[in-house]
Amino acid sequence: MKLENTVCFRCNLYECPDSHKFWDAIKPTNCINHIWIQQTIGDQIWMWFEFATDKDKEAYLKSIQDLTVTGTYDVMRNGKIYEEEQSCKPIDMLMNNEAWLTQIEMDHWTK
Repeated sequence: MKLENTVCFRCNLYECPDSHKFWDAIKPTNCINHIWIQQTIGDQIWMWFEFATDKDKEAYLKSIQDLTVTGTYDVMRNGKIYEEEQSCKPIDMLMNNEAWLTQIEMDHWTK
């Protein structure tokens, strides 16, 4: 994967309870490569999508600016389980601007 053509998300499971619904909502139809990296702690999933060109990447980012993903999760209160709804904005979960995310790191994680 080439970093400059890749959109990277950090799906925080405390903010986005349904990672599969999140993936389905954000997965672009024109990506040339994608990867799902579940973290060992289990509280986040990295979802990376590579595009053929920077133009395709920028068009994709523009298309998700207003996207909201809503899911449900179970909460236990007083010994009873309740279903609650929670929403998240994928654009708030981008990780492309994180200083540690370099081409070397991307190569490490995508081997």
